[in-house]
Amino acid sequence: MLVKRLPIKKLIVFYSKQILILGSLAFGMWIFESWMRTGELWEGNLHALWLLTIVLAAIQLVTITTPLLMLLKRVRYQIPLYYMAAMMSGPLGVALFLWHFTQLPLDWYNYLIWPQSEHIIGATLSLGFAHNMRHLLVDRP
Repeated sequence: MLVKRLPIKKLIVFYSKQILILGSLAFGMWIFESWMRTGELWEGNLHALWLLTIVLAAIQLVTITTPLLMLLKRVRYQIPLYYMAAMMSGPLGVALFLWHFTQLPLDWYNYLIWPQSEHIIGATLSLGFAHNMRHLLVDRP
C-alpha cells in the first residue's frame, strides 16, 4: 500500500466535506438520542444547534482524531488498530469537552456512564472519518 501525497487544496476540500457530512450525521444522532431520552424533539433553535454540532465535530476531527491517526500511520495501517484508535478518540473528545466546559467532579459516572450516548456518537463520527481518511490516503492495488 502506498501513501499518497495530497495537495493542500484537496485536503481542505476533504476536511470540509467530512466535517459537514459527519457533523450533520452527528446532529441527527444527537437529536434522535435526545428525543429517545425525553420523548420530545428539541424545541430550541435547530439551526444554532446544527452549527454548534458542526463546530464540535470540526474540533474533534481536527484536534483529536487526525493527530491520533497520523501517529498510527507509522504502524503501516493495521486496520483493527487504526479503527480502534479512531473509535477511542470519540470518547476522549467527549470527556475532554466535559472536563473543559462543565464543573462536573472528575469520576467514572460523570465522564463515562452518564454521557454514554455522546460517547457512541463521538466514536461513530471518528470511525466514519478514519474510514474515509484511510481510503483517501492509501492507494488500492
